[in-house]
Amino acid sequence: MKRLGNYRLLCVTPARLAAAVAFLLCLAGGGLAADAERLKSAQRAFATLDADGDQLVTFEEFASKKILAFSAPDRNRDNYLSSDELRITPEQFGSLDRDGDGKISGVEFVDSPYGQFEAYDSDKNGTITFEEFSDTLIGT
Repeated sequence: MKRLGNYRLLCVTPARLAAAVAFLLCLAGGGLAADAERLKSAQRAFATLDADGDQLVTFEEFASKKILAFSAPDRNRDNYLSSDELRITPEQFGSLDRDGDGKISGVEFVDSPYGQFEAYDSDKNGTITFEEFSDTLIGT
């Protein structure tokens, strides 16, 4: 991670983008992919979040990379996600689109359960294991 003054810059590599897309595919749930493929997607997303490779995601790791999951599918780069850019059910989309404007903003994503560290840290010990992560995303 590079620094610019007091700001840390994220380097978005193709591998990180692929993992972010995998993260969103996990959110898609029902019928998009077989269970095995959803599990692989969860593994790739978890590996991206786990910056130091210790098999645990800390709050800092989660906070620094969760926006990748939002920005990766934004094909038109308008900083919103439309239903065309996400492969999730209308019900799932509606639960993320809190203001009902037909698009998901970064704030809506970050404020949703999928953008909150606490949603994944089920044992409340300050780290997320892969089991906690996959249970929250895909109910394994």
